[in-house]
Amino acid sequence: MESARVISNVRRQERTKMKEQKTKWPELRWDEVVDRVLPLVYRVYAGNFVGTAFIVSIARSLPKGYYGAIFATALHVLVPAAQAGDSIALVSEDHSKRFTSQEDDIRVQPLGDTVHDTVLLMVVSRKMVVEESELLPMLPWESMLARGADIGWLGFPDVFEPEVCFFHGHVSGYQHKPPTYLVDGVAIGGVSGGPAFDNRAHIIGLVSAYIPNRVDGTTILPGVLALVPINTIRYFMQENMRATVL
Repeated sequence: MESARVISNVRRQERTKMKEQKTKWPELRWDEVVDRVLPLVYRVYAGNFVGTAFIVSIARSLPKGYYGAIFATALHVLVPAAQAGDSIALVSEDHSKRFTSQEDDIRVQPLGDTVHDTVLLMVVSRKMVVEESELLPMLPWESMLARGADIGWLGFPDVFEPEVCFFHGHVSGYQHKPPTYLVDGVAIGGVSGGPAFDNRAHIIGLVSAYIPNRVDGTTILPGVLALVPINTIRYFMQENMRATVL
């Protein structure tokens, strides 16, 4: 009986927390969500490779006159440039901000091995990077969205460079090693590393890959999108960087 009461109390607390979250972060139209996410989205230029990145936090405890932010993107976007010693550039969606490894301090922190396809970039610059009020909440690190959940994502497809595009789909299922969302949607070249989010403007993950249905050597049918959950990034930032996450 005591165990049942404990479980009941935990569930009640979880429901209360979720209700508070929904009150603070209500459901929005997709165009309203996109408006909130866009200021955080950047085009990544890494040597001859391009991709998408997004801001997840502000860098603090910097010398006076310096600003900083932490970006997330897909590791495979940066690997070739890192191996060749090429420069990195980050350009905001509206082209008003540009940060480069030649002019600014850009530090690279992979999270785990390459199979997790996740990397953080800490950018320190004399130019303002982001206002704290523009940051968006992340899904709690112990949470995963259910099958059927409605999600969107943003990125810069190569075929429309440099136009940022919005995509929409649903969580279809999961891969568990490593944890990955399988989504009924597409990922065009250049969208890798872009943010995925729900309709309450919570960041839920980043675009990793598109897994096509290869029938034979020449026939390829529609497949599924692979999203890396934000869980690893949130956990690393909270536990290793002692960062405050919304």
